Amino acid sequence: MSEYYNILGVGKKATQEEIKKAFRKKAVEHHPDKGGDEATFKKINEAYNTLNDANKRKEYDCGGNPFQGGGFPGNGFQHRGGGFQQFGGADFMNMFFHQQRAPAGHFNRGPKQENKPKEVRQTIQVNMEDVFGGCQKNLNIKTTSKCSFCSKRCSVCKGSGVVESTVTKTMQHAKFVQIVKSKCEDCNGTGEKCETSTCEKCNKTGKIEKNSLMKIDIPARSFHDFVLKLKHPDEQNTFIVIKVMVKAPAEFHKNGDNLCYVCKLSLIDALLGTHIQIKHPSGETIVVDYNKRNELIKPDTILHIENKGVIEGSDLVVKFDIQYPKARMLQNDDNKDTFSSLRDNLMHIFNPN
Repeated sequence: MSEYYNILGVGKKATQEEIKKAFRKKAVEHHPDKGGDEATFKKINEAYNTLNDANKRKEYDCGGNPFQGGGFPGNGFQHRGGGFQQFGGADFMNMFFHQQRAPAGHFNRGPKQENKPKEVRQTIQVNMEDVFGGCQKNLNIKTTSKCSFCSKRCSVCKGSGVVESTVTKTMQHAKFVQIVKSKCEDCNGTGEKCETSTCEKCNKTGKIEKNSLMKIDIPARSFHDFVLKLKHPDEQNTFIVIKVMVKAPAEFHKNGDNLCYVCKLSLIDALLGTHIQIKHPSGETIVVDYNKRNELIKPDTILHIENKGVIEGSDLVVKFDIQYPKARMLQNDDNKDTFSSLRDNLMHIFNPN
């Protein structure tokens, strides 16, 4: 039988080293992660697992099939003995299929990782009155710039901020060299270094910190807390993440998209009616005339004024807080007579019969 030998591209008298070498080449060429055919890749592993084992190879040469049922039970990588396990299992797979090949037989640690953007977080508070028409706020931010007096390119990492070192690994009879990249300690990964040991401007750091004033545009009618993400004006690959908190006036509070207002009324105004003026955060004065409504203002009275909430279609909800006379006020003789007369008049109004 010569099928397995043909699959690996070796002769029947091939040595173990020749079989291993052929297997490596075929595995890389036909691996599914590299665009190869999965069925072909399974056959390559089945052939290798058979020919790499002396007993299985002898049985195969005599016409038997020591690899009944195929060599890839399950998901295609848990084959019985041999295979990639002969080369160190996951390490071999990582070298061939998860790392990029470097010149002269070296292996990198993999694709170069991009530098993640740096984020500077700040919080500002704006009044609700300011956001009805939009506004602009000033934000103090700390910026870092190069020291123009002494900052030079790092001679160790050549300005990259990264240094390379090599690690040699031995697997079976082969040696592999990995290139390991790490942060340059000489410049702390910045790629620049203060070459002047007596620089007073930057205190030998190569960087100068300063406070800058940044103008932030607050969108109109942004009544709920929100987050802005803006590019840093001075530092590359850096963003300023600003949490904007919208504060309602003391008499108001937000309830979803509705704006709630608590109106304090005396008992007399609640009973006899009154003229109410509400200073809306938008600057508008809203007038409610209960003298014309012919209604009593009860403690549980809630008034909805349409389209006066925080967004279009939401309401201004007015809740009335009736201020009742305190007990000590009734202890005064003059007040007693006044309240007694008021009670008689109210009884006459509400019970005319």
